[in-house]
Amino acid sequence: MQKVVRSRGSKVTMAGSSLSKREGEVFQLLGCGYGPSQTAQELQLSVKTVEGYLERIKKKLGIGDSRTLRQYAIQQGRVAKGPGPINVCL
Repeated sequence: MQKVVRSRGSKVTMAGSSLSKREGEVFQLLGCGYGPSQTAQELQLSVKTVEGYLERIKKKLGIGDSRTLRQYAIQQGRVAKGPGPINVCL
């Protein structure tokens, strides 16, 4: 299992893969059970933009499908440790 390590600045490092601050926020909300439209509303982005972030996250983490990504986000417990101001499901 990969370990999530917060680094200084705007990056989150996950076993050699760096997520941007915004990608970390999207990943965090995914772990809280948010779908793309709910995430878009919460972050004040378009659904297409959120879907783009999800695709980049999957590529960076080497995960092929959305269901596996969601399971991984939940397993990582990112909900209380994520970058940025979002702490929606403690």
